[in-house]
Amino acid sequence: IKLETDTDEDYFLGFNRAYGVNSDNKQADNLVTLIKAGSNGLSYSQSWLLATLDQGQSYKFRKWKGMRRRDLIITVNAIDVTKSNPGYADVTLKYIRSSKKKNNPKPKPAPSPTASSPSISAPSAPSRENPEGRNPDSPRMPRYT
Repeated sequence: IKLETDTDEDYFLGFNRAYGVNSDNKQADNLVTLIKAGSNGLSYSQSWLLATLDQGQSYKFRKWKGMRRRDLIITVNAIDVTKSNPGYADVTLKYIRSSKKKNNPKPKPAPSPTASSPSISAPSAPSRENPEGRNPDSPRMPRYT
């Protein structure tokens, strides 16, 4: 199956059945393959194996064909190589609406302090007993001059 992208690079979905002349496959035996190829699939070009999918697995194209909120999902529903010869793969291609991600999600609120949490007090105003205005419970830092 050719998945047309309206560009020079397209995707091809196939079933790599390990049977007959393909019985000596070294990779992706009896799996669905997803291949990306150039030249619009019309002549020789470099190709890349993007995925090998087994029964129950899926592959997602985000923003299929540049559509901002539309993804294309390829799902392998079943592969049968026992009941029929040479076998088959049942595959579904489905558009889904992408979830909209917010650029600036609201931060989660901080948890409420518990009784075991340390408390922090604001500095005291300077007085005759405390000319520096330090919290008397705070540890004193040495001064270097």
